[in-house]
Amino acid sequence: MKNLFLLLMFAFFLPVTLFAQNILNGGFESWTNGNPDNWYAYNIPTLVSPLTQSTTAHSGSYSIKGTVLKWDATDSLAPLLEAGGTTEGFTISQRFKTVTGYYQFNPVLGDRFEGIILLYKGTTTLVAYAQFKISASASSWTQFSTDLLYLTNDTPDDCKITFTIIGPSTGGDAHVNSSFLLDDVVLTGTNTSVNDKNTIPAKFSLEQNYPNPFNPSTKIQYNVPENSFVSLKVYNTIGQEVASLVNNVVPAGSHEITFDASKLNSGVYFYTLKSGSNFVQTRKMIIMK
Repeated sequence: MKNLFLLLMFAFFLPVTLFAQNILNGGFESWTNGNPDNWYAYNIPTLVSPLTQSTTAHSGSYSIKGTVLKWDATDSLAPLLEAGGTTEGFTISQRFKTVTGYYQFNPVLGDRFEGIILLYKGTTTLVAYAQFKISASASSWTQFSTDLLYLTNDTPDDCKITFTIIGPSTGGDAHVNSSFLLDDVVLTGTNTSVNDKNTIPAKFSLEQNYPNPFNPSTKIQYNVPENSFVSLKVYNTIGQEVASLVNNVVPAGSHEITFDASKLNSGVYFYTLKSGSNFVQTRKMIIMK
């Protein structure tokens, strides 16, 4: 009778647990050939691995460690981790409210630990998003919890989550040896309304492209607080324009564009957003083929 009661209790609570623990391998317990299962880790086999398995865990036996490594004489390579096993993310079927997880962070010279969460309907409709940037060091396990801001009443079917380390101001140029530990990442709760007050950004901004490094395409998000003429262009290291991505008036809001660099060579490039009366911001991207 006792065993039957325990079995019924297990059957009752199992769906709830799976409902919250919907990010496969969110605890980083499962690894294959040095990479976490069901995550896309931007490691380059036999060359450089910014993302590695760690036995310093919040729960279970393992977590994941991301470290900024030296790439060449002038550039560093930041760790970039995406949920789902591919750059396409993973399937969901609920309006989740919050993304949570546990981290430790050792920044160098003001670097920041960044998380970006995007929920889509289909391949083009952005339903909800969240972003956090953590600059304070954390030598013990610390929880992050970020609510998703919903832009529509749709139920999303695709989720993209990215974790990385960015520089102290522009987002690029993260410093060698900045590092994070990450464990127990989950989506929880249910959102029932659109966050209308959050649909219009408070200021102009240009986000770090993701993935980065990339091959052959990457996404660039920018924010404009009012209807504005926007210029978004890509340049090589000697200042030559290699692509014009936006060159027209866009409505107020958050916008995302996909940059296909299949015709460009590997290397470092810069993308610049000009908007409003005098807003200009530049970030660095790396094409790695």
